[in-house]
Amino acid sequence: MVKRFYKITLAAVLVVLLALGLWACNDMGEESPVVYIEIRHTATTYIIDEFDYSDFTVYGVRANGETFTMPLTPEMLDEISRELIQTEGAQKIKVNYGGASATFDVVLESRVATTYTITFHVAGGRAIPSRRRWNRG
Repeated sequence: MVKRFYKITLAAVLVVLLALGLWACNDMGEESPVVYIEIRHTATTYIIDEFDYSDFTVYGVRANGETFTMPLTPEMLDEISRELIQTEGAQKIKVNYGGASATFDVVLESRVATTYTITFHVAGGRAIPSRRRWNRG
């Protein structure tokens, strides 16, 4: 009777260990879900044509407590935000990654061409032609 009890107990322990081992193997290679992200950046104003994704860093936390950082990529923006980064003015950009989302504010300006006309008359009455100068606004 005692031998049978030990055999049953041993079999139960082995089944539990096997189940735990299989569960651990299934978890390997899978990343824990993302529960929080925020966008870190230093500049808040950009010329539309010079917007650079690499200026932005995505900081995140997974469900298991692991933290990560990665550069922002165009694929992380929704379609509306991709259009907004081509639009002049103050914009709120939405970022999605791993089921979590965050927003950041950015001001986008267009490159402004400012033209000045200056005429100089030198001895003899010749005029010097005006020149165009680009101004970043």
